[in-house]
Amino acid sequence: MKRIQLIAILILLVTFNVYAQDKENQNLGMSLILKVTGVLKT
Repeated sequence: MKRIQLIAILILLVTFNVYAQDKENQNLGMSLILKVTGVLKT
C-alpha cells in the first residue's frame, strides 16, 4: 500500500514540475498535489 502511495507522489511531483514550467498552470498543479496528498493522509 505504501509503495503505491510513493509511486503516486512521484508521478505528482513530475507532473507538477511540468506544470511549473508554465506559470499559468502552476497554481493548477499545486492545487492538484494538495488534493491528492489530502486524500492520501485520510
